[in-house]
Amino acid sequence: GPLSAAAFESGMDAVDELKLLKAQVQEIARVCKGVAEGDLVTMIAIDVQGPVMSELKDSVNEMVGTLGKFA
Repeated sequence: GPLSAAAFESGMDAVDELKLLKAQVQEIARVCKGVAEGDLVTMIAIDVQGPVMSELKDSVNEMVGTLGKFA
């Protein structure tokens, strides 16, 4: 499946790949929760891997910045 292919390409085993994915999603969720609670300055601070996670990180950080300008 896609996870196996991603793990193979990165040189990580599936367990490490899942741990990395979990950490990335938790960080994005932390920032999104902060926005929901009115925190418009905290950005996603961890490095992410892969084009989808990079795009998601950039989009969330841009959203936080834009909302901060409106506030």
